[in-house]
Amino acid sequence: AVVSTQSTGVMHWNACLYYFLSIEIIEKGYPNVTDLDSRSNFIYPPSVDMDGHANKYASTSMKYAFSLYWSTQTMTTIGEVQQPTEVWEYFYLTFVFLVGVMIFA
Repeated sequence: AVVSTQSTGVMHWNACLYYFLSIEIIEKGYPNVTDLDSRSNFIYPPSVDMDGHANKYASTSMKYAFSLYWSTQTMTTIGEVQQPTEVWEYFYLTFVFLVGVMIFA
């Protein structure tokens, strides 16, 4: 029970960090972040559609659910993870994989 609680806590914090990094990149105007065709699929999806209207990713519950899903999927290495495109994405994903291996091995 303790390991399960600790694993869930680590996945939660990783989800929060993933969302925070995504938002920081979006707000800092990182290159190609507004161009949906060339935007990295690694970061959190846009919360507005092509017309500027809020979509399903705009709600707080969806932001947390998507981030937690990404964190769980990545740390347990089950399923398809979005391919990183930037150097920081490779380093972050490598770190998350290593933490996941240490927890679940």
